[in-house]
Amino acid sequence: MSKKIIQVKNLSVELSGHTILEELSFGVESGDFFVVIGPNGGGKTILVKTLLGLIKPSSGEIIIKEGLRIGYVPQFVLFDVNFPVSAFEVAMMGRQGHGSFLSGYKTNDKKKVSRALEDVGLAEEIYRHPFSDLSGGQKQRVLIARALVSDPEVIFLDEPTASIDPVSNEKVGQLFSKLNKKGVTIFMVTHDVGAVSQFITKIGCLNRKLFFHDSKELSTDMVQGAYGCYIDLVSHGVAHRILDKKKHHKDA
Repeated sequence: MSKKIIQVKNLSVELSGHTILEELSFGVESGDFFVVIGPNGGGKTILVKTLLGLIKPSSGEIIIKEGLRIGYVPQFVLFDVNFPVSAFEVAMMGRQGHGSFLSGYKTNDKKKVSRALEDVGLAEEIYRHPFSDLSGGQKQRVLIARALVSDPEVIFLDEPTASIDPVSNEKVGQLFSKLNKKGVTIFMVTHDVGAVSQFITKIGCLNRKLFFHDSKELSTDMVQGAYGCYIDLVSHGVAHRILDKKKHHKDA
């Protein structure tokens, strides 16, 4: 029996007359830690939103396992700064369906939210503050916690560590790894795989087209195809940088 929970076949997306994604085909299996990298403007966010049903494909097919529980961490969130809600209450929104602001949440829901906020590195004195008062990195960690408390089978992450400092970045990467080992499927798009490179099971490069070999190996032809230049892939520990080959030799 196939372990695929998401199957994408010949997916294309056009917006305002421009082709953003072209003929993408790949599968996500249960337990994957699937990362897609690529340049800014390459279609990474559009891919996530299309998989979530927020953007309609121009052609192709997306098949999602029936009843799949999904968590989502956006890259940015629009929020009314005058809306009186705490960081804790924003994270609690992930428990919708388990309770409500009208009927109230159970003690177990509140404990789960507190634990998730602690897991992403926020102390109680921070997550009791108004959400609008938090820094960009703190807001991002609250959104990660909000996704976690929904008990998802798969989490979609759009640049989840873009606003987080390096120390917290590594901790969040370890958290995703811990979740993945517990059976949660991770699908992440990012321009930097540094914090999670050691945990990846599959990786692809996206720049309108997806360069993907269904493995965790990032080959030079994949990166060259996506970035449109000759490159060296330089690895230092778990961090990866993509460098222009000519500039690399010139600076050496």
